[in-house]
Amino acid sequence: SWEDWWRWSVTEFVKSLHDSIQTVKPWVRLSVAALGKYNWSDWQGYGSVYQDAALWFNEGYIDQLTPMSYHWTTGDGFKGMLDNGTSSWGPWIRKGISDGRLFSVGPGSYILDKQKIWNRHPEIVNACRTFTWVDGFQFFSYGSWKGYQYFDEAGKTFFKRNTKIRGSGLIDNIPPANPSLAILKIDSLNYQLTVTPSVSKTEKQWYAIYRSTDDSLDVKTDDIIDIHFGDPVSYSFTDSYTGNQDYNGKYYYAATALDRFWNESNGSALAESDPLPSFAPIVVSSTPSEGDTIPVNSDIVLTFSKTMDVNTLSQGLLIEPTATVASIKWSTDAKTATVQFDPSFTFDTAYKITLNSNVKDINSRSIDGNGDGTEGDSFTVNFRTLAVDLTGPVVQFQFPTTEDEYMDVEDVIAIGFDEQINKQTVIADQISFQYNGRNVVVDPMLTVHNNRSVLNLRPFSRIPTNSDIRVSFLNSVTDTLGNPMTSPIDFTFHTANSYYTEKKTVDAFTGSGLWQEPEYSGSTTGIIGSLSNFGYIATNYAPGYALDAASKKSAFIEYAWDDSSATHLIRDHINASPPTTINIDTTYTIQCFVYGDGSQNLFNFSLYEKKSDGTYTSDIIEVGTWTPIDWIGWKLVEWDLGDATQVGDFISANRNMDGHHYNLDGLLLKKGETCASKGKIFVDELRLVKKASGPEPENHAPVLQAMRDTTTVEAKQIKIYPTYTDDPEPSGDAHRIIVTSDTTGVKTSVMGHTSGSIVYLRPQTGFVGIATIVVIVKDLGVGELSDTTSFILTVTPLGTAPETLLPTKWELSQNFPNPFNPTTKIRFNIPKRDMVRLAVYD
Repeated sequence: SWEDWWRWSVTEFVKSLHDSIQTVKPWVRLSVAALGKYNWSDWQGYGSVYQDAALWFNEGYIDQLTPMSYHWTTGDGFKGMLDNGTSSWGPWIRKGISDGRLFSVGPGSYILDKQKIWNRHPEIVNACRTFTWVDGFQFFSYGSWKGYQYFDEAGKTFFKRNTKIRGSGLIDNIPPANPSLAILKIDSLNYQLTVTPSVSKTEKQWYAIYRSTDDSLDVKTDDIIDIHFGDPVSYSFTDSYTGNQDYNGKYYYAATALDRFWNESNGSALAESDPLPSFAPIVVSSTPSEGDTIPVNSDIVLTFSKTMDVNTLSQGLLIEPTATVASIKWSTDAKTATVQFDPSFTFDTAYKITLNSNVKDINSRSIDGNGDGTEGDSFTVNFRTLAVDLTGPVVQFQFPTTEDEYMDVEDVIAIGFDEQINKQTVIADQISFQYNGRNVVVDPMLTVHNNRSVLNLRPFSRIPTNSDIRVSFLNSVTDTLGNPMTSPIDFTFHTANSYYTEKKTVDAFTGSGLWQEPEYSGSTTGIIGSLSNFGYIATNYAPGYALDAASKKSAFIEYAWDDSSATHLIRDHINASPPTTINIDTTYTIQCFVYGDGSQNLFNFSLYEKKSDGTYTSDIIEVGTWTPIDWIGWKLVEWDLGDATQVGDFISANRNMDGHHYNLDGLLLKKGETCASKGKIFVDELRLVKKASGPEPENHAPVLQAMRDTTTVEAKQIKIYPTYTDDPEPSGDAHRIIVTSDTTGVKTSVMGHTSGSIVYLRPQTGFVGIATIVVIVKDLGVGELSDTTSFILTVTPLGTAPETLLPTKWELSQNFPNPFNPTTKIRFNIPKRDMVRLAVYD
């Protein structure tokens, strides 16, 4: 049959490709991303696209099978997909498994994202690991993981152990000669391990260093602490400890060599460390801190330096005067405890918390309360509760401050309160943001700083220049005890007379940049390294920018100054990555949104200065003027690169922006004269902009293409593609697509906001009938101009043939049959009546 011939043709191609690879580089494995269902269901590899992936796997036409497992979203579902009768892979690939070829599972991460079940990744991975013939995983796709910044989390949890590829032995099964391993004790917490390859080796290969708590090597279970690919020359690796590790015995080390077929040698002779010191646990931080004043309904949060014995805190926690502990909740790593009380603390009362020597880590070492290196002394913290709270929250600070302060049209409003407010009373729909008689949607970001709430506001759309903006709350904002504000939030400010003609994102801090820890740079000095960190967070970000959950992130720089040092600087450097490839000239202003902590420390941008050939100038780096962080909450910080007065002092000898172009080096933080010794700031939306003075160009509403009525069957989702046009704006306005249904029987989800983006319509099981689907596209320029269309979706019962679906986009299909003699059919779809020209070329 034609189907057999097509399937044979694909198999011949795969077979020939494998032969070609084996001839040139036999250590290169050929794999195929096959459809997730081999030969069962309507959409399958064998019958739908003529992939005989099981045959290829069994006969050795591929070395690794990597199905795209998009149809399953639970651990049990993946188990059934792997081996549960003929509607699973297991029965069809027994020979390939027996021969030793590699099989890896391909979960559809983008499906888990779309269905809001991203947290099922560990469940799926652990379920698949119950099958001994599953060698690993590939996730579809990188973009989904990047959006969630999931690499670090996965690497610290269900993928926390280093690993190596399993050698199949099918092409070459001769292991290389084993290397030797030497150990040098640098100090009690650092050991240098030197691997020396066998003298018989002349080509590059892999080397693995294993670590074990016993004196025998087991390459299947022992931890791999380093894996290295390189020439057959000696190399060294330092195994370092902090003293806060849980293990305090000896470690045994061994090294192996692995060739490019992943055949592994025998282990080297074992090298042995001394017993490792494991320090007593200390309290790294507490909330409240010493001397704080807190609301009566606050929790106590204690963070320890080590993994704790969670049963000992209740035995060693004393509170004076007595308060009743309702619960103690521990973080997954057993290092942070949240203590809750019921009833709450008493108003206007001084309290003292004491942790005595009964509080221990998992090695039964008592806490070192004062951090002097000796265990057994107590940790104490004194705090006070607020007086009887019968009044609502009061605004302590506000930006902009007066009607006369001209605010940049892209800046963020900040409102600081004298206590924590109830987040349930901050409702976007109840915040009025008005200008010229028009009300636009605002994005609120509520955070807590020093036990007080900070509310940042920014609309998704642009606001006009040189205009009065009124902000007011339509509802009553309350504190956490339900006391309402006596004076409602209602103020007016004026915008600056300049608009943006260009905006270019350098880094949105969702993971594209390879930012390093503060200690990475040699210029960093005067910090406590263990308490100074760079990372990403999804709970605090600059409002008004991200429409999708995956983009709602920012980065943080956590700092702790070493008071014994004479100089204090953090140079948070970014290694070569997409943000560093952007060439910058002095026609731009560089901007970043910074969440300040009011610490009076100094913030700055750092740029490499380059010649036309890409090499550094003699100045190497130029920086802007240092900005004191005298605000709390989000604020726009900028450096006009063309303004000679805004060049600051760092490395440059002449402080002139006379380079051919510039590239991003990083962000700087310097200790101020009178400032906080430790804290955390956040950064978001690092970008390049250009501005112009005067009124912004007129904005125009988008034009949304009409959409025809369509039909589907019960519980069968369909896709639509809203298409619109809009006049180009100088600053590149974004758009927002909103799709709603007039019935809960049809769910909608928008997968993008550009013209032609996919929107899913999902009729729910049990719903049959008619739904009105409304599509809105908003131009996020001045005025939030929009266009709307609607259509009827008819949902028919299962088992009935729906009416012919009208196409929703232009489509040209593959001809069928192909090859053909003497005729073939070419199908096409167009979304509306139009003239069509079809051209066939030889």
